[in-house]
Amino acid sequence: NCPQTTQDRLYTHPATCLAIFRSLSETAQQYVMRLLFLVKPFALDALTSWVVNARDKANLDATKQLKSVRLWSVVKLDNGNDGVTLHPNFRKGLTTAMCGGGMSWYGNHQLEPDKKPKTVEFLDSYSKERWECLLQYMVQGNSESDKVSPDIANLLLQSGMINRSGNEHAITSTGFQFLLLDTPSQIWYFMLKYLDKCDTIGLNLTTCLAFIFQLSFSTLGKAYPIGSHGTFVQHLRQIGLVYQRKHTSPWFYPTRHAIDFLSAGSNKSAERKEGFVVVETNFRIYAYTSNELDIALVALIRRNSASVREFCCRSHHS
Repeated sequence: NCPQTTQDRLYTHPATCLAIFRSLSETAQQYVMRLLFLVKPFALDALTSWVVNARDKANLDATKQLKSVRLWSVVKLDNGNDGVTLHPNFRKGLTTAMCGGGMSWYGNHQLEPDKKPKTVEFLDSYSKERWECLLQYMVQGNSESDKVSPDIANLLLQSGMINRSGNEHAITSTGFQFLLLDTPSQIWYFMLKYLDKCDTIGLNLTTCLAFIFQLSFSTLGKAYPIGSHGTFVQHLRQIGLVYQRKHTSPWFYPTRHAIDFLSAGSNKSAERKEGFVVVETNFRIYAYTSNELDIALVALIRRNSASVREFCCRSHHS
């Protein structure tokens, strides 16, 4: 739930308005489209005639949804009856997003095309590697790692996913539950914590949210100018949501994790990994994997007694 002032500023960004519109139910979208080009408030009594049953659950849910994000409000008409009107910033932003016009979402930056464009396959591999670096940092216990920035490490600490003691840290029960989530849900949870704390690292919540909404409409494999989002892009780069060749590069590439972020797990089937864990009656566990993160996760609850490279790790109850 954003403060009213934050919502008002967010609705000045066309990408935000379009993303919010797409998240609405079909009935709510119909209401928005019918009111979009009406400058004056529309009579509430006439609005109820648009549906067969005003008390229908779909209609009640739609009106509740529109009120919850302050997309419409009830006002008094000149005749004393109630009327409804769309949020003025939202109306203008959605009209621009759907009909065109206004400035480019990424600004009018005249930059030379990237001479070394990245493929979709590279971006998928990169985002997976960077996200696993974050998870490995959580389970390994050594806080002196150059793979995770101090800002990201502090966020894990403030979110209660790790505890720190000197140069060592340990994963908490909250952090372990986080590891059990699928990757899209992990990213969703992490970014909610990040946005909740972004003001403590000198970032503006409205600007960060608007940029995330923009990323959801990006094209995978296309480079975009960084503009004034340098610090935020660096943090997103740390966790694999964007790729930037080096911190001084004027270009960045959104990865699949960033583009699919708002869907929060619509591509779960793509995240499924095949592997085998054998548990014997004497509680020995054989984990057939060559992934260092998988081995570290098993080591959290079992003590490894043997490991064969590219084959398996064997652990037993400690």
